[in-house]
Amino acid sequence: MSIRISSDTLAWHAAIQTELVTRLGGDKNAKDVCRVARTPGFLHHKDPTSRFICRIVHRSSARYTQAEMAEALGVKLTPQP
Repeated sequence: MSIRISSDTLAWHAAIQTELVTRLGGDKNAKDVCRVARTPGFLHHKDPTSRFICRIVHRSSARYTQAEMAEALGVKLTPQP
């Protein structure tokens, strides 16, 4: 199975991820489209001196589109030429 993703979608993903990393103090190297959030129940061991089990701290049934995320974060989405 393959999924087609437009260049706009990839560019917008990058812009939104960059803003999230900045605002939340995330790992600046972990914002590319291939990355996903850490899975609950798995050991986070990037820093061997500070390992911990990933867990869910808040759960919601809310779903957001790229446009909604961009608007909430103040990210301007512009179509690629």
